[in-house]
Amino acid sequence: MTYRYDGIVVDLYCCTEEDNYKLGFLRRNLQSREFTMEDLFHWLHVQDIYFRIRYEYNRCLSICTNINSYIKYLKAHRSYRATGKAKQKHDSNDLIVREVISLLDDTSYSVYKI
Repeated sequence: MTYRYDGIVVDLYCCTEEDNYKLGFLRRNLQSREFTMEDLFHWLHVQDIYFRIRYEYNRCLSICTNINSYIKYLKAHRSYRATGKAKQKHDSNDLIVREVISLLDDTSYSVYKI
Protein backbone atom coordinates (compact mmCIF):
# COMPACT_ATOMS: atom_id res chain seq x y z
CA MET A 1 0.00 0.00 0.00
CA THR A 2 1.30 3.43 -0.87
CA TYR A 3 0.27 6.72 0.71
CA ARG A 4 1.17 9.98 -1.04
CA TYR A 5 1.29 13.43 0.49
CA ASP A 6 2.59 16.14 -1.87
CA GLY A 7 6.04 14.82 -2.84
CA ILE A 8 6.37 12.43 0.09
CA VAL A 9 5.61 8.78 -0.62
CA VAL A 10 5.14 6.31 2.23
CA ASP A 11 5.34 2.65 1.22
CA LEU A 12 3.61 0.34 3.70
CA TYR A 13 4.60 -3.33 3.81
CA CYS A 14 2.34 -6.18 4.90
CA CYS A 15 4.46 -8.83 6.65
CA THR A 16 1.82 -10.94 8.40
CA GLU A 17 -1.91 -11.57 8.25
CA GLU A 18 -2.31 -9.30 11.24
CA ASP A 19 -0.54 -6.51 9.33
CA ASN A 20 -2.87 -7.13 6.40
CA TYR A 21 -5.88 -6.68 8.70
CA LYS A 22 -4.41 -3.50 10.20
CA LEU A 23 -3.65 -2.02 6.78
CA GLY A 24 -7.22 -2.76 5.69
CA PHE A 25 -8.44 -0.87 8.73
CA LEU A 26 -6.10 2.02 7.87
CA ARG A 27 -7.31 2.06 4.25
CA ARG A 28 -10.92 2.39 5.39
CA ASN A 29 -10.05 5.18 7.84
CA LEU A 30 -7.97 7.08 5.30
CA GLN A 31 -11.01 7.22 3.04
CA SER A 32 -13.39 8.31 5.78
CA ARG A 33 -11.34 11.12 7.36
CA GLU A 34 -8.23 13.12 6.72
CA PHE A 35 -4.98 11.91 8.28
CA THR A 36 -1.98 14.16 8.69
CA MET A 37 1.47 12.73 8.09
CA GLU A 38 2.14 12.82 11.84
CA ASP A 39 -1.07 10.86 12.51
CA LEU A 40 -0.07 8.27 9.94
CA PHE A 41 3.45 7.81 11.32
CA HIS A 42 2.21 7.65 14.91
CA TRP A 43 -0.33 4.97 13.94
CA LEU A 44 2.32 2.97 12.06
CA HIS A 45 4.63 3.06 15.11
CA VAL A 46 1.91 1.96 17.50
CA GLN A 47 0.85 -0.89 15.21
CA ASP A 48 4.46 -1.97 14.35
CA ILE A 49 3.89 -1.72 10.61
CA TYR A 50 7.02 -1.59 8.45
CA PHE A 51 7.21 1.44 6.15
CA ARG A 52 9.65 3.37 3.99
CA ILE A 53 9.62 7.07 3.26
CA ARG A 54 10.84 8.43 -0.06
CA TYR A 55 10.66 11.66 -2.00
CA GLU A 56 9.17 11.94 -5.46
CA TYR A 57 9.70 15.09 -7.52
CA ASN A 58 6.43 16.28 -9.08
CA ARG A 59 6.89 18.20 -12.33
CA CYS A 60 3.33 19.51 -12.20
CA LEU A 61 4.06 21.50 -9.03
CA SER A 62 6.11 24.67 -8.76
CA ILE A 63 9.76 24.65 -7.69
CA CYS A 64 8.88 26.29 -4.36
CA THR A 65 6.27 23.64 -3.61
CA ASN A 66 8.75 20.87 -4.46
CA ILE A 67 11.39 22.45 -2.21
CA ASN A 68 8.89 22.68 0.67
CA SER A 69 7.89 19.06 0.08
CA TYR A 70 11.53 18.00 0.10
CA ILE A 71 12.12 19.81 3.41
CA LYS A 72 9.08 18.03 4.88
CA TYR A 73 10.47 14.73 3.55
CA LEU A 74 13.84 15.33 5.23
CA LYS A 75 12.16 16.10 8.55
CA ALA A 76 9.93 13.03 8.30
CA HIS A 77 12.84 10.82 7.27
CA ARG A 78 14.86 11.92 10.30
CA SER A 79 11.99 11.86 12.78
CA TYR A 80 10.05 8.75 11.82
CA ARG A 81 11.65 5.34 11.45
CA ALA A 82 10.07 1.92 11.44
CA THR A 83 10.18 0.19 14.82
CA GLY A 84 12.60 -2.65 15.54
CA LYS A 85 9.80 -5.23 15.64
CA ALA A 86 8.48 -4.04 12.29
CA LYS A 87 11.97 -4.31 10.76
CA GLN A 88 12.38 -7.84 12.10
CA LYS A 89 9.05 -8.90 10.63
CA HIS A 90 9.95 -7.37 7.28
CA ASP A 91 13.50 -8.78 7.15
CA SER A 92 12.44 -12.31 8.02
CA ASN A 93 11.82 -14.56 5.02
CA ASP A 94 10.52 -17.40 7.16
CA LEU A 95 6.79 -17.47 7.89
CA ILE A 96 7.35 -19.33 11.18
CA VAL A 97 9.81 -16.67 12.37
CA ARG A 98 7.29 -13.97 11.53
CA GLU A 99 4.60 -15.76 13.53
CA VAL A 100 6.93 -16.25 16.53
CA ILE A 101 7.85 -12.55 16.46
CA SER A 102 4.18 -11.58 16.35
CA LEU A 103 3.45 -13.91 19.32
CA LEU A 104 6.36 -12.52 21.33
CA ASP A 105 5.16 -9.04 20.44
CA ASP A 106 2.17 -9.63 22.71
CA THR A 107 4.50 -10.29 25.63
CA SER A 108 7.29 -8.19 27.09
CA TYR A 109 10.06 -10.16 25.30
CA SER A 110 12.46 -8.49 22.91
CA VAL A 111 13.61 -10.39 19.84
CA TYR A 112 17.04 -9.72 18.32
CA LYS A 113 18.57 -11.11 15.16
CA ILE A 114 21.84 -12.98 15.64
